[in-house]
Amino acid sequence: MRLISFAISILALSMATSVAQENRTVEVVKASDFMAFPEDQQVLSLAGLVDGMAYMLFHYKNPEHDAWVACVRAAPLGDLLNDVNSFLKENAEYQKYPVSYSLSKAIGARRPC
Repeated sequence: MRLISFAISILALSMATSVAQENRTVEVVKASDFMAFPEDQQVLSLAGLVDGMAYMLFHYKNPEHDAWVACVRAAPLGDLLNDVNSFLKENAEYQKYPVSYSLSKAIGARRPC
C-alpha cells in the first residue's frame, strides 16, 4: 500500500510541476491550470498533495496531524475534489496562486474539522 501511495504522490508531483526546456527550472502550476486538468489528473494531483500535507504535518510533529488526517479521510476523494473545484469557482482570486496553496485553502474552507 505504501508503494501505491508513493507512486501516486510521484505521479501527482510530476503533473503539478513541469520542467522548462530552456533552463531546466521547475515551474509551479497555478490553481487555474489545475482546474483545466482532466478529472483523473485532478484526482491524482489532489491525492498527492493531501498525502504530502499529511506527511509534512507528521514530519514536523504537528499536534493536529491525527485530527487533520481523520478529517480528510472522512470524505471520499471525489467529494474532496468537488469541494476544491467548487471553492475555486466561488473564490476566483485563489486561481492565480500555486495549486498547493489554493488546494490547502479550499480543503480548510470546505472541511473545517
